[in-house]
Amino acid sequence: AVAANMTKNSLGTNLSVTPRDGKSGDDTSGEEGLNTVNVIEIIPNKPQIKKDLPAPEALALELAIHRRVARIVYESNHIMDKDTEVTNATNEIYDWLSTENTFTDSPHYFSGLIKVIQSVATRSETLNTVDINCYWLSTVSSLYAAIQKDSLLSKFSDELEKAIKTICESLHNYFLQVVSPHLISVFCQSRSTDTTFSPRVETLASPRRRRAHPVLHSAIGPHTGNGLSRWDITDLVTFLSDLLYSLRRFLVPMKLDQRLFENMMASINKLMVNKLLTCKELCTAANGFQIKLAISQLEEWLYSKNVKLCVGNAFKKLKILNEAATLLTLEKSSLLVDDTIQSACPNLNIHQIRQLVVSFQPDTIMPQPIPQNIINALGHKCKSVGGVVILLEDHAVIKPIDPQKLLISN
Repeated sequence: AVAANMTKNSLGTNLSVTPRDGKSGDDTSGEEGLNTVNVIEIIPNKPQIKKDLPAPEALALELAIHRRVARIVYESNHIMDKDTEVTNATNEIYDWLSTENTFTDSPHYFSGLIKVIQSVATRSETLNTVDINCYWLSTVSSLYAAIQKDSLLSKFSDELEKAIKTICESLHNYFLQVVSPHLISVFCQSRSTDTTFSPRVETLASPRRRRAHPVLHSAIGPHTGNGLSRWDITDLVTFLSDLLYSLRRFLVPMKLDQRLFENMMASINKLMVNKLLTCKELCTAANGFQIKLAISQLEEWLYSKNVKLCVGNAFKKLKILNEAATLLTLEKSSLLVDDTIQSACPNLNIHQIRQLVVSFQPDTIMPQPIPQNIINALGHKCKSVGGVVILLEDHAVIKPIDPQKLLISN
């Protein structure tokens, strides 16, 4: 559908798209989005060639390009539910680029191709968003690596780099929209007293895909109030397992897998630390222990067999959250000793430490309030260094996606 609209807009040509349900191709009101459209062929319907359009031969070639893109999109859209590994479209597109001189002579054709791929890959309303993202991320990243050795095609590297970054951003945003509403219940409110935990690593070991997580392949959006129960740490790990399964199933380069998971853990770290710094109700010893328990269970999965290699240094991105939780569980009188602060919270600045101490709420585990002399002592240290409480920001914790470094240098 995107290819059809793009051709219509660029060529002034009416195109007919034959949907699976027999309805008009212009009807996109269905909830399934791309899943409802079966692109059989794109045929020019009495093209009105204007003076500013290319010659008829070029027009025919451009229509052929969009027809071919539509077929690739259609085929990719109907292989998502298969249980076997999927071969991406890299070889077909590379052969196509290598044999068509028009791509090297007229780079705008290639730009159009990449725009179609980006539009399809980042459609957020489809039911299999993650699989579509992973399929096209695998395609454009493999294509990016393949053209580096071709002097004629390497000129398209910048276009492909943008596509890789766009699709990675789409995956990360999907993760945030699904997971963010559940972080408090995952890390601060235990749904069950059962603390046993079994990491789900069978998603990579089993040749047959098991049932997907109920949220992973659902439409995007906050999932509170939609009949879904609050998550616990097992739900989060299940979601991450299915996400990793899709990345490996579609053969996304492992360096990209690692960077994606590192940034996901960095986002969890940032969001939860900022919650603790701004919500007094969360700053209790009980929540400190609960956070440390959840982190240890997440660590067990991240370092498990078949997972560790794919997620890189993702666990290390949770270190500031772990330090904040440690601070909540410490005997507060020990904070008068500088060595204790440095050993327990080396990555928290003194303003953040004071904010967490001031926000601390007594509970059944630590029923005594913080002595005023400790708060005053931390206040004097804050004045001596200057500055204010600083919340964690994306640019400080999220590493950029650099295709040149991740896919070529390695």
